[in-house]
Amino acid sequence: LLHRRGEFPMTNDREYPMSQIAVEYYKNGPSLLQKYLPFRMTVYAQRAIAALIATLAIIFPAFSLAPRLYVWIIQSHLRKLYRRLRVVEDALHWDVTVPQAEALQRELADIDRAAKTVSIRNADLIFIFRYHLERIHSILASRLAEAQNPVQRSDKP
Repeated sequence: LLHRRGEFPMTNDREYPMSQIAVEYYKNGPSLLQKYLPFRMTVYAQRAIAALIATLAIIFPAFSLAPRLYVWIIQSHLRKLYRRLRVVEDALHWDVTVPQAEALQRELADIDRAAKTVSIRNADLIFIFRYHLERIHSILASRLAEAQNPVQRSDKP
């Protein structure tokens, strides 16, 4: 009786400003959660949804990081094996005695055992490594055969 239609509640009252939430409520009506849940439950549900969204925002990038981290760990393991293989290869540049060659063969066997821990998912990396390992193993076998059976060279033509 005292107010015109659409005048109450006043959104532009200077003495008692209306909160933005109340303005949205009067403009759009109750939210979906408020239609089906009591007020107390609505607040908890909104907080739970906000926490869930924040958790998902943190977890999803971690899922993309995990495969890259796994590949990095595998590559790091293979780099260590390559370093050990390089030590064996460098030792082959010099004259090798039979005990040294046997020690190098044991080292190659250890490297081979360590390489078997890499899963078949990384077949491209492990097959390249195995090729290099077999190449060094064949060079070592030929050096060991030379050390065990020295060839008698004659200076006669």
